[in-house]
Amino acid sequence: MHNGNPHLGCIFINDDKLIAVGYDKVPYVYAKDGSSWKMIKCLDDGLSKTRAAKITGNAFLDKKVYFNPDFKLASNVSQNEADTKHANFINCVKPFV
Repeated sequence: MHNGNPHLGCIFINDDKLIAVGYDKVPYVYAKDGSSWKMIKCLDDGLSKTRAAKITGNAFLDKKVYFNPDFKLASNVSQNEADTKHANFINCVKPFV
């Protein structure tokens, strides 16, 4: 079972295996197991690694912001990007011939 973000597309590589891609920025391999499909592998090991932040906490200090100044984020709020090979969502998959 896939517990990540939704897939946008897939391509069959044979009758019982497919590669699915989408919002996780990595391709997954699924295989048919009896009457159901199971994820067997993630093709990008960067999903388990955290990418170093490019913007530090003080990047917006003394800068003009365009949102409600009364809105404060907690100090523990952060965006942790995975260190995947793709920087953006994978929205298309095509065979390479």
